[in-house]
Amino acid sequence: MKNPSITPGCTGAAFIMRKARRLKRLLTAVSLCTLLTAAAVCRPVQAQPAETLKQPVHNLLENKGCQEYSIQKEQYLVEYSDTYDYWDVLTIEYPRLEIPATAVQETLNAALYDMAMDRVNYWHLNPDADVRAFQEEYFSVYADDVRCDIPFHSQFLASVHFRELYATGYPIYMVKYTERALNMDLSDGQIYALPDIFRIDAAFIDLWMQAAAARYGDIFTSEEDTDILLGWFTNTDTELKDYYICRPFFYLTEEKDFVIGISLDPLTTAAVTSENQNNTFSAWLSAAELEPFRTDSGFWEKYGRSVPAGYVVPCETLYNNIWLGKEASAWSF
Repeated sequence: MKNPSITPGCTGAAFIMRKARRLKRLLTAVSLCTLLTAAAVCRPVQAQPAETLKQPVHNLLENKGCQEYSIQKEQYLVEYSDTYDYWDVLTIEYPRLEIPATAVQETLNAALYDMAMDRVNYWHLNPDADVRAFQEEYFSVYADDVRCDIPFHSQFLASVHFRELYATGYPIYMVKYTERALNMDLSDGQIYALPDIFRIDAAFIDLWMQAAAARYGDIFTSEEDTDILLGWFTNTDTELKDYYICRPFFYLTEEKDFVIGISLDPLTTAAVTSENQNNTFSAWLSAAELEPFRTDSGFWEKYGRSVPAGYVVPCETLYNNIWLGKEASAWSF
């Protein structure tokens, strides 16, 4: 298949180029194969008996918290609802916590569901006036495919990583890829964002750029890149906000390392594209590397005491998106 570059939205590209000399390189550096790789990683999981899925549950007397709980993966599925003036195909995987005798389960499950449905709500279910106008002009199909992973779950904390492919109107040339994450305290329901646990400054960005070089090469090299990325990670880039939502995120790995990333999710002003977009960048960093940037958040006490707990149950029947799945016809164009 053709392997076009991933470019910023046509409407905002010229503006962004004026704002940052090298932004085009940043946003075109990841090829469409990344989109396909993401789709491939999102393949359905073969359902297995629940007893074979249980991971060891640690009941250590010196560690309080949630010991025996499960995280059940489920899927919100729509294939051509006939409700809208365009076709809709939604395969949204999301996790549901089952924590015995806790008051935070309902709150956290609502947050997890909302996180999974974030772009669906923006583009499809709860559009504002700008999105409705965009739908009328461009939508023939709204297709959206979300996959979730829970790489880290302890007696105190759970970290959920979402990966998403969605098409804003035409699932061949207008496909977007994005990532986000939700990190939660299972005992009190607190949700931790990146600035809650790390001090985000130029030194932090420089460290992140060094780690990102392992994946992206020399894309991030200059002081200007530090300034650009700092604006993205702190949501202080006031010029970009009319075109993209800057979404910094992090999630924990099984080894208790950190994957830290930034996604630029296009608004209607940057969503008209002749090629597909991947505006997500991430880097893997160890806790030791990040220690100088820790805040005084209570997260760190629970992170330090965390050991594996709970278990994840795959979705019993996970449907592939007929427009955006691994074998979907869109990728043959």
